[in-house]
Amino acid sequence: MDTNLEQEIKKDSPKVAPIKVDGTEVFEHGEDTATAEGIENGVKPTNLTAKGREYAKEVGLHAKEAEKKKVVSSAVQRAKETATIISKTAKIPHEINKTLNTWNIGDFDGDKQGSFDEKYWTSNPDKEPPNGESFNSFTGRMERAYKHTLAAPKSEQIITHSKVTRAFLALRETGGKWNDKTTKLFLSL
Repeated sequence: MDTNLEQEIKKDSPKVAPIKVDGTEVFEHGEDTATAEGIENGVKPTNLTAKGREYAKEVGLHAKEAEKKKVVSSAVQRAKETATIISKTAKIPHEINKTLNTWNIGDFDGDKQGSFDEKYWTSNPDKEPPNGESFNSFTGRMERAYKHTLAAPKSEQIITHSKVTRAFLALRETGGKWNDKTTKLFLSL
């Protein structure tokens, strides 16, 4: 990746800089209204801000320059919107992969940032937040998403969420299998 573009993308990314999973580039979605307003984000639909749309265009220009053949995103609105802009900018197809969805934090989605206590829910991995997904369910899905990303053609551009990108970084360190070390890494990122 061009160093200047990487720095620009890192600057405009709301939480996590782009990463590579065995050569496949993984980007977080552009900044959305909930993030900009300091609100917890789960799977509820939120739209991109102007900054988020500009970020998506930059990633789209990178995808075009890098000759990406497809953009693959989660099914969550802000990731789909980011991928749609990339798709139009780079003139490549967009595909949805639900395993790339962020952790469904249930009723905490839309609350003030910090109301969802990740340490509590990771320490109680079988408990589901009200109307949400247990940590064990999320980590099982992250193993599948990581495996898919490892096997993906390097010509694909992956668009997902900060929790998913953090999970991928942790899984990269533990050989793609979720264990206690993976959880500690996930929480430290």
